[in-house]
Amino acid sequence: MTLHTTPALMTLLSLMLTVFVLSDKSANEKKQQRNQAGIFLSLEPATTNFVSLLSSLDHPLTYPHENKMRRSRLTRRDGSRPTDDYDDPRPRKSARTDEPQPPTSDSDIEEVPQAAAKKQCGRPKKGTDVDPDSSDLARLRPLLEVRNALKDDDIDKVVGPAEPIFDAQWTQQDEDAMMLVWDSSPEKAAFATIRPDNGAIRSLWKACLRIFRCTPLDLLSPLMNLRFQPLFASNGVLPQKFCSRLAALIVQPIWRGTPRRLAVALQYAVISRTDDRRPWKIPVQCSTLKALAVEINKVNGPTMPASIHEMLAAVRERDCDIQDSLSDIVYEIGEMMINSNFKTSRIPAEDTVYRGHQVYLITTQDLQVISKAVDKVGLGPVERTYEAFKSLRGNADVPRSEQLLDFHIRAGKQQLRLLAKAEVGAETQVTFDPEYESSVEDETQTSQHRPPPMGMASEASPDNALFADGDDNETPVVSRPLTFTTAASDPHQRPIARRASLPEMQYRLNHFERELARQYQEMREVMESELAKRDEVMKSELAKRDEAMDELRDELDALRDRMLNPHRSP
Repeated sequence: MTLHTTPALMTLLSLMLTVFVLSDKSANEKKQQRNQAGIFLSLEPATTNFVSLLSSLDHPLTYPHENKMRRSRLTRRDGSRPTDDYDDPRPRKSARTDEPQPPTSDSDIEEVPQAAAKKQCGRPKKGTDVDPDSSDLARLRPLLEVRNALKDDDIDKVVGPAEPIFDAQWTQQDEDAMMLVWDSSPEKAAFATIRPDNGAIRSLWKACLRIFRCTPLDLLSPLMNLRFQPLFASNGVLPQKFCSRLAALIVQPIWRGTPRRLAVALQYAVISRTDDRRPWKIPVQCSTLKALAVEINKVNGPTMPASIHEMLAAVRERDCDIQDSLSDIVYEIGEMMINSNFKTSRIPAEDTVYRGHQVYLITTQDLQVISKAVDKVGLGPVERTYEAFKSLRGNADVPRSEQLLDFHIRAGKQQLRLLAKAEVGAETQVTFDPEYESSVEDETQTSQHRPPPMGMASEASPDNALFADGDDNETPVVSRPLTFTTAASDPHQRPIARRASLPEMQYRLNHFERELARQYQEMREVMESELAKRDEVMKSELAKRDEAMDELRDELDALRDRMLNPHRSP
């Protein structure tokens, strides 16, 4: 077949080719612009045709390599999934149908609250496991009914007077000497850095003043045989985590509003962590701890033949019929400390004595172990009890923000006064609420309940009540020989030599500086007294010599008269 071309046909073909090239070029430019802008071409017609093709098939799609593909763990050989309660996070695909979906009204859509939809900033809020329930509130309410908020009239008595009070035991000279120590102390410089909006320290003060009727400085005091030991370099102010953990422990009803019961747990935590084998002077003695004190007093020496925890375990095994909740907590603290990573070497001897008082250096980790021990014994979840305290205490507790710095200064000076009185043997006991303590004694004398063995305490146990614990009952202690296995270490082994850290060196330097100031003041007073005595002696001697010289002068005058007038009658 021969194609005959004419000039008109050639012209038409050239025009069509030109239009096709131009349209293709325009389409390519538009496609390139859309790709650069991130807009892809619409594939709706092709997708519609492909879906229609799939829906027209009567059998599922198969692939040539279906038998060679790996099956999922939850897929059977027949392609089905097991019908169990497995929660698949991915929603299963449903077959698409062309049936129109029913219209959805606004009432069918679950309305999301605005507060829940809005993203919260900061750390997520604690779970509901720390929220107090009715049992926590009921357990703490009797304690708060007895321990009301501290009144303004009692601030001077509990915190310390704003102006010094002078009597036979405290004079102006004593106050001047105390101020010399206070002005050069690191505590004064540290307290000046406390901000009024420090919520952790203020919460600790509120809990301590209301429950214990004392300041945190009274609790962590050499008079309580306690001092705070920072794990890292510190400016002298208690860390926030330490304050929060200590405040949560203070409000626990197991201490009965008595700081010495908490001091027992604090001291024992340090004893177990450092394997301190000095004779332990137990602040409060329940039945088991009284028996332990008897065994400690039998040892004549600066160290025990075994660890204090081993001796306590032997006493509990011997007197298993008189277990009590305080010894349960103490024993559990020792067990947890032995099995934890917090156990450290023994503290140097120079750091265990402060101004003549045997001290135990408490850390934040010790508070963590004590909290876990209280939770395990079953005497109330610590965190939930603390949340219950914060919800029940109200807004009348002190200190307020503007009082925080003033309370620290007053309490710091009062501590120096009490330590100075203790050095001269004066009465330094911190006075607590006697009415509350007497009510505790009356209640414990009528209670005959003993808690169940370790790990068997139930929620309905009377130990969860405020006064149901019979720790202070007078039970005769039978002194029978103990049988305990000592540790492999030598009891006379010297403390492990280690290089002092920077906080320890700073603490030692501050302690040395305070001791120098105290010794200098004492030496100055002694020298002034000696000089005054010597002045009196010298004046007396000079007076005697003057009298002797006068007598000699009289004799010389008489002798001269005789020599000049020999014939003169005497």
